[in-house]
Amino acid sequence: MSALLGAVRALRSATEAQLAAALTLRGADVAALHAERTDALFAVRVALAEEAEEKTSELLDEVRSLAVAERRLAAAARTIVSVLDGIGIGSPAVYGPGGRVGG
Repeated sequence: MSALLGAVRALRSATEAQLAAALTLRGADVAALHAERTDALFAVRVALAEEAEEKTSELLDEVRSLAVAERRLAAAARTIVSVLDGIGIGSPAVYGPGGRVGG
């Protein structure tokens, strides 16, 4: 297995794990997996810089799976933030123009 393929697999795996953690609202796991994804993304960048990788079907399939996982993670994050904002969690208590907290 090439270094690039291994790095993309690691990134996809970390992304899928972070998605699972986000969907079950395990914040500490989401944060830890974010660091793991950052490291895996760095490994992908290094592998891209170091080798002229042929685009094999295996690599393309892995990249497609990664793209799906990334889109699902982004959608889950938007949904979670929207729900938390809707119930007033995550919005800072600030004074609005009318002199009231929250506007």
